[in-house]
Amino acid sequence: MADRPQEEFSTATSMRERVEAALASGAAREKTEITLKISGGLPQQSYDFDFRAGGDGRATCSFRNRLRKRDGKKSGRLKRERYAALLDTCVQSGLLEQPTEHGPFLPDTLVGCLEICSNEHSYKTYFAADPEQAKTQGMEPSASLSRVVDTIYAEGARLLGKRSVKP
Repeated sequence: MADRPQEEFSTATSMRERVEAALASGAAREKTEITLKISGGLPQQSYDFDFRAGGDGRATCSFRNRLRKRDGKKSGRLKRERYAALLDTCVQSGLLEQPTEHGPFLPDTLVGCLEICSNEHSYKTYFAADPEQAKTQGMEPSASLSRVVDTIYAEGARLLGKRSVKP
């Protein structure tokens, strides 16, 4: 039975199936990680956000908003239920069935990179993270991607004890 989580991964063919396997199995969940990095803007108005959470419960979040003079950094534990909810949002939103994006982006664009890793496989997509910049460039993120990113922002704010960490 100890080999079962590996079997679940080996029979999974899509990222959705891999994440679903992680939701079903604690051992498989420990081999997953969600990372969201956002960075960009003019130097005096730049924004940086870095969130990482793993199935083992470890989580880190840092952000710096130079325009609003706000920042924070913290490492901690993410309860199993909260991490499972993040994974479930990735599945239920339909994001993992969508093609990934890679730009190109205009200079000084606030660019986000969302990566979901599961047992050495990953789903990675780039997006314009500022709504006005995304609209101007005709690169508005899908509703699925927006839902996942908003869920991660909420977890980051919770970890940091902030009301919001959005740009």
